[in-house]
Amino acid sequence: MGAVQSMVQAALHTIRLTLAALLATAGLSAGAPVAGQQRTALAGPTAVATTTTVNNVFTVPIFGGYGDQPVAISSSAPATVVQGTTFSETFTPAPTLVPVTDPVGDITASVASIHGITIIIPVPANATYVSELLSGNARYTGGPGGATGAFAVTSVECRAVDQPDCTATPASPTFRSVTTLPYLEIDTGSTPLPAGSTVHFPTITVTFEASGPAGSTITPALSEFDVTADVLAPIPLISAIRAWPAAPLTAATRNPTDPLPPYVATPLATTAIAPPSTAPGYWVASRDGTVSAGGHSAPLAVFAPQTSPVVGITSTPDGGGYWLVTSTGGVFPYGDAAFYGSAGNLHLNRPIVAMARTPDGKGYWLVASDGGVFAFGDAAFHGSAGGLQLNQPIVGMAADAATGGYWLVASDGGIFAFQAPFYGSAGALHLNQPIDGMASTADGQGYWLVAADGGVFAFGDASFHGSTGNLHLTSPIAGMATDVATGGYWIVAADGTVYAFDAPFLGSDADPHRGVPAVGITAVPYS
Repeated sequence: MGAVQSMVQAALHTIRLTLAALLATAGLSAGAPVAGQQRTALAGPTAVATTTTVNNVFTVPIFGGYGDQPVAISSSAPATVVQGTTFSETFTPAPTLVPVTDPVGDITASVASIHGITIIIPVPANATYVSELLSGNARYTGGPGGATGAFAVTSVECRAVDQPDCTATPASPTFRSVTTLPYLEIDTGSTPLPAGSTVHFPTITVTFEASGPAGSTITPALSEFDVTADVLAPIPLISAIRAWPAAPLTAATRNPTDPLPPYVATPLATTAIAPPSTAPGYWVASRDGTVSAGGHSAPLAVFAPQTSPVVGITSTPDGGGYWLVTSTGGVFPYGDAAFYGSAGNLHLNRPIVAMARTPDGKGYWLVASDGGVFAFGDAAFHGSAGGLQLNQPIVGMAADAATGGYWLVASDGGIFAFQAPFYGSAGALHLNQPIDGMASTADGQGYWLVAADGGVFAFGDASFHGSTGNLHLTSPIAGMATDVATGGYWIVAADGTVYAFDAPFLGSDADPHRGVPAVGITAVPYS
């Protein structure tokens, strides 16, 4: 019996240290937007990435052992969102190596595989869960013999203790975490991830609603971190390891009867809740993703794509965020804008040229220059001009707030209406310069077209408030946006100059020598 007991004790000591490496396999790393130059000095909400080292105390139930394992977790979320709106927090697990062996003195523990990596995050106070999105391929590479494979990753919002696929461990004398309902559980499933392989996780984007009062904060925190290991130690075993954030233990190993440190909430990225917008503003996007602002608005973040240019910007309904879209179909949300998908992984026949959101901001459309339309979120597909022989390429689109449909406009002024009334077009007119943008009225019963020389053409209940068609412009017009309060509009030139027509002029980032042209303008809705 003495020999067996010694073997078990040696195995336990080895497993405690080996499992620290196993827990590290699922560590999280940064997934923050890329920051770029801001051309304004206005202060305002910015996207914040924070990296926090969470010390996890893990238990080995089969032996009753304990140990410490710090796990670095990075998250990205807006610093400020508007009360009652949605926003996204992103976690990006890093590709991580599954250990093969772990020598401890004269003993070497061998690892066959791991599976069931589980991350549990309670829905934070002052927030309401909306949705989650897993993007990217979940796979492992470089396994034995160069083996590769895919594994499923599931995520579920848990609202009840007995809900299927919800496994948060109850607090006990040997497990001190406190997981409150509701919580989000993310699990890699039963697929064995072989020792020696590199595990590649998808990006996890969680969308919350800022449901708390103005002035409160939203602070997510990890509550449990689990993994199941197939360990070939002095005695083979399958062991479920449970871990919770806590203060470090005072010794390398602990007996089951020793008091354990309590759960300690280690805050991740914190978001403050601001009152709804009460003043006008607009954002202007440049080709490199730089965003400048006018009025009360300020750039929430900027994105500088390395391979494809930004072609448009669209604000959320409350003015608490915006989306940028690139010519390859990539969509990048900031502030309280949620990510609902993109065409970035599709083979496009022609580049994306414009974007429009649904009235509630829970979806959007992208349009390509050949008239192809791509719908995401609650945006319904009502048709496209992708199968038509166009005289000129599509250059813009606008949503119909009344019907949920949309209009497309070609550079010759032709209008294509889908689940939206046709109010007229400039297709039969002789244009001095091509059309390069459009905007709809607040009630959806009309629209404007704007040409490169600043000529404005009004249809339906859209009123003509003026244009720059009779001015000598140093740079062509790049886009236009509606002022829903006055019924007027703003147009922006490629050099950043903003022209206001029956809408307040709130400043511009004009520079005739700027190397990167402006590509669009979007209004900040306000009450």
